[in-house]
Parts: sequence; structure tokens; C-alpha cells
Amino acid sequence: MGLSIDGGGCRGIIPAQLVNTLCAATKYRPDQIFSSIGGTSIGGILAGSLAASRDGKRPVMSTEDCVDLFFKSAPIIFGNRRNRIDPMGILASKYDPSGLDSVVTGFVYGLKLS
Repeated sequence: MGLSIDGGGCRGIIPAQLVNTLCAATKYRPDQIFSSIGGTSIGGILAGSLAASRDGKRPVMSTEDCVDLFFKSAPIIFGNRRNRIDPMGILASKYDPSGLDSVVTGFVYGLKLS
């Protein structure tokens, strides 16, 4: 059985909390419950943090860490709104990507894909 986590910006706290509640009730980690974990946008970041491992055994982050990540990092990731039209008249991203880059780099640094 697989787990797919959708995006949604700050609303990503909802699937993070649902997975946390499921794991607390079953006493299993997400990688022990689901054969595959994936997602889109913030859901992909959640999926990666729940599935990636430095030692091949334990995920980089616990479900509690993922919930905490949202509360601590949401102002950094989603705090710098910017004009959606850049000087050349092209639509730009809603938020400055530097906040997201700094948060993601902090917990994925040193991970290797195998």
C-alpha cells in the first residue's frame, strides 16, 4: 500500500498531522506501514523526509519532527510573498524560494539516493 501526500502550502500540516496520528495509533513508522511514499510540492518534501534515510534503516525525520517542521519553518518558507509579475511581465512564484531552499537544505544535506 502506498501513501501519496498532496501539496497545498501551509495546509501541508494536515497530512503531516494525519500521518503522525496514524503512526502514534499503530506504533509503526510510515516506512513500516507503506511500501512507497510520494508527494507533490510540500507533500513531496514531507514524503522525502519520512522515507529518506542516512543509515538505510531509520527515516531522516520522525512524524513528530515533520509536524514541528511546519510550525517552525512555515514563516520562513511562506513568509516572503512577492509580486507575482516580475519586471519583464512574466508570472513569478508566489513566495521567495530562498526560504524553502534554506529549510530543505538543512535536513537533506548529506543524503544520497540509492
